[in-house]
Amino acid sequence: MAPVFRFHVWNDMHVRALAPGQANPVHPLGNERALWALECALGRQGLAAPDFVVGAGDLINTGLPTDTANFGSMMLARLPVPFLPCPGNHEILMQGEDDPPDLGRSPWPGQAWRNYVFTRGGIGFIVVDTSRGQDTDTPAAANRNEFLQRAFARLAGMPAFVLTHMPLIPLREKE
Repeated sequence: MAPVFRFHVWNDMHVRALAPGQANPVHPLGNERALWALECALGRQGLAAPDFVVGAGDLINTGLPTDTANFGSMMLARLPVPFLPCPGNHEILMQGEDDPPDLGRSPWPGQAWRNYVFTRGGIGFIVVDTSRGQDTDTPAAANRNEFLQRAFARLAGMPAFVLTHMPLIPLREKE
């Protein structure tokens, strides 16, 4: 039986714009892991090429233009399939979940990269900005929950993946 579709999920690569020979001191080999993931998405490394790639946050180390541009040229410019981003805390730089996006610093093109829904092959995908992490009793958390309710209602019982960078339910104490 042939698959309806294939997709890859990329997360926590922490790609940086590095000078030749410079190592990433906090996330060693992040750029190299990212290039391996790209090879997989190109149908190499023994894997079938996906129909799309979902980013699940912290693909870049900072929301600084240098890291964003580096990820774009190193990864996205070479990716032959759609890329659907989900923000992590490292992409947002000084923005927080539910803060108005600073489009001059947004790492991904367009305005609708933070909370959105898409479908493929009868399956829904709900992308949720959880960049504030463990906050559950804030206006941002309330807005996130309202978005999720609207998203599930829109999908009307369709099976769905919920894509976030941080869990919707805290799994550990903030400390």
